[in-house]
Amino acid sequence: LTVVVNDLDSRMGQVIISVFNDSASFLENPLLRLTKKVDTSDSLTFTFSNLARGRYSISAFCDLNSDGELNTNFIGIPIEPVGFSNNAKGSFGPPSFADSSFEFYKKKTVYIDLVAIID
Repeated sequence: LTVVVNDLDSRMGQVIISVFNDSASFLENPLLRLTKKVDTSDSLTFTFSNLARGRYSISAFCDLNSDGELNTNFIGIPIEPVGFSNNAKGSFGPPSFADSSFEFYKKKTVYIDLVAIID
């Protein structure tokens, strides 16, 4: 599985992606988590080998201050750019596992566009 995270216009921090394989663990307990430093390009590519067939959802965020956490404002809205597989968007919160999940059974590339919810 290849994941391409786009719209890295900050040129700072790191991108953290998390892979989830069911709705019970979604956004709480990732199956896999990878981190890469942001470089001079506007996208980063992550590769997962030996991933079993199944249904997955991926969340990504640009950790601007490299503290390893998605920072939010006082009411819980992310202040760092975020994105999900299927470029799913939530309504008054993150998207659901169902909206952001996809079937993986052979080589696949997933594109995630990061969005700044609050500028």
